Amino acid sequence: MKSSATDDTTAAERAWTVGHARAFIVGLVVALVGFWMPVVFGWYLWATHA
Repeated sequence: MKSSATDDTTAAERAWTVGHARAFIVGLVVALVGFWMPVVFGWYLWATHA
């Protein structure tokens, strides 16, 4: 980033960064939940039917 950037550019870049960070976090949570749900479900079935 240039030190001569206007406030509008800085705000836009900040919004872009925050938006992508939020999307990354949401994607990470979805991926983790999508991975662990079958594992937890399988462990639950194994534990209750053992």
